[in-house]
Amino acid sequence: MSTPSSSPSFPFLKLPLELREQVYRHLFWIYPGYRCHLGHAYLTPNRDEEKHTTKVYEVSKHPENPTEKDYSRRSYHYEPAAEIVKRGIYRETCDVFLAIFHANKAVYAEAMRVFYGETFFIASMELWDAIRFLTPIGAHRRKLLRHLSFEFWGSYVAQECGGWVEMRDIANLLVDSDRMETIEIRAIGISVELDMLESARCAGTRTEYQPVVFSGLHEFCRLKFLGTLRLVADKSRLMSNYPQDLEWLRKLEEREWEGTERKTRVLWCSYARDD
Repeated sequence: MSTPSSSPSFPFLKLPLELREQVYRHLFWIYPGYRCHLGHAYLTPNRDEEKHTTKVYEVSKHPENPTEKDYSRRSYHYEPAAEIVKRGIYRETCDVFLAIFHANKAVYAEAMRVFYGETFFIASMELWDAIRFLTPIGAHRRKLLRHLSFEFWGSYVAQECGGWVEMRDIANLLVDSDRMETIEIRAIGISVELDMLESARCAGTRTEYQPVVFSGLHEFCRLKFLGTLRLVADKSRLMSNYPQDLEWLRKLEEREWEGTERKTRVLWCSYARDD
């Protein structure tokens, strides 16, 4: 694809900025309640060919009470375009989805601000999916990010296990952002047992300032601003078994941490049942 033109006479730029931004939102499917899944897909029905799946953006509207299926990777298997459209899903390869970036340098700058700043991105399946998305887009685009959701399976007590390193890496990448409005963590596989928790205390692997179940979550205290931390998890189970994490989250809301600027709102959400 050609390099974006810098011609000031590009006709689209004669439209009012507000209208141009509405065009970008329409192209990127940025509507209330819509989220953009980051994933891969077979784009042809012939899966006998030994080809890697293609990276795609898949956008759909989330229900008010989402189920686990609403968050999971749905873009792996081939589906006819007509079926996808019927279910209110828009799926496209990255180069086509972001084709307007290549139209003009001024359009590129405007569209990039809208796409990265207003899209609610969902990294499906595992923490590494979030890292694979954040790393190649570069610091300038990460600086624009406002909303990110990723899945957390780790529930181990040792610093070297259970997603700690990946959580730290994600936090390091998001430090570039001026203002993270929402970080959503989907805690699918909480599996810490009480005897493991007791062993961790005896071994001194944690301090009172580090959450146990959400291993590595404390790394996000380094962000300049975090508006809302949304936890998709079973709060009642945490309340009965892991009071340390709840106390840590309370302190996060009250910003009882050195160097923090504003309070972070902690929201809990449980999956609705898949009937």
